[in-house]
Amino acid sequence: MFTHLDKLIIELRKSNFDFQSQRPRYNPLEEFVYRVREKENTHSRIIADLLNPKGSHNQGSIFLESFLRAVLEQYSSDTVNRVDFNYEAEFFIGREFCIKEYSSDRTDSGRIDIYIELKNVVGKDFGIIIENKINDASFQPNQLARYVDAIKNKFNRENKKDSTILTVCIPRLCNTRIEDQCAIILPDKLGDIFESAIKFCTDTHVSNTMTSYITCLRNINLINASMNNSKILFEFLKSNKSDIKVSDIKTIINAYSQLPTYYLESIDKTIKERTSGNSDIKHTIGSTLKGYLDIWDEGIYRKKETWQWLSLTVDHNCIYFYIVSNEKDSESRDKKAKSIGYGLGQPSGGVTWYKPINSSGEVDVERFQISYGDELPNIEFITDKIFNILNEMRKVSLDKNS
Repeated sequence: MFTHLDKLIIELRKSNFDFQSQRPRYNPLEEFVYRVREKENTHSRIIADLLNPKGSHNQGSIFLESFLRAVLEQYSSDTVNRVDFNYEAEFFIGREFCIKEYSSDRTDSGRIDIYIELKNVVGKDFGIIIENKINDASFQPNQLARYVDAIKNKFNRENKKDSTILTVCIPRLCNTRIEDQCAIILPDKLGDIFESAIKFCTDTHVSNTMTSYITCLRNINLINASMNNSKILFEFLKSNKSDIKVSDIKTIINAYSQLPTYYLESIDKTIKERTSGNSDIKHTIGSTLKGYLDIWDEGIYRKKETWQWLSLTVDHNCIYFYIVSNEKDSESRDKKAKSIGYGLGQPSGGVTWYKPINSSGEVDVERFQISYGDELPNIEFITDKIFNILNEMRKVSLDKNS
């Protein structure tokens, strides 16, 4: 089996199987709006509104500025020198911009998905053609060249001699064939652009809402990678290059899904081995919450009446540490949690869950989680940390001021 598996991995790598790809993130927006990822017009409406300084987001030009910086990075200095745009000057943005009246023979009824006109600080005119191919549509013959010619004609008729035209494509896939040179902004890159912009949002509702849309954009790339991997795997299995069967793949997937459970049980077993003969240390899985390991020192919990215990959970990438309390007096339990550097209590399931905090009262990530990513968790190291936390709880319980 292992020989076959090694061969499978080697062959998949030869076929450019992406072993770094991740599953799409859960996003309520995509659940609510059916197939929203593939609706080109929906994305065009959203993108056009975000790029409009007078859009419904009421955040001015922050999205447009971030977008244009990313576009200009892909143009050489020979084509476009460093540009400072004047976002307060004359500005135009339109969707489905028809080029018919500007085409050479006035018969081309092509429509630019999003078209922007604006000036730089010295009054030079810029036309920005954005072609949205997020639904994986093919380019029409000479599509961008026709659009550029039409906008050139438009500028000439308006006597805008000192002008520059930039073209941008937002393709679904990085292998989308583009006949003309233009800036390529993949969906996940567009997500990065908008994420950098929301740092300057003055409205938390806008930034929170944008997070969902950014996830949607990034999921497009994640789904593309997963679908491409599926195609590669299918072709490999179809070619009969090894004795690996579909059922073998399924068995591996099932085993992988159970790894976090095995990690938790291994930690529980190691604690049991270390505490042999110590009747005060208790531990159990699933008592407070399914998928969580609870550990407590009976001498602290009951005899000292701290009513606190340590609870941890694991996934494929991280382990997370909480202090949990079932004390009814909220002021008392918050004070006890704070005395060992925990806070941000959240009630759930009849108990209160605390996370480690720093001096600013924010989550202390280094104490809250251990990340192991592509590696396996170090069970001994994790168990050491568990006992260190129990010792901290024990020391505080002996302090008469706790």
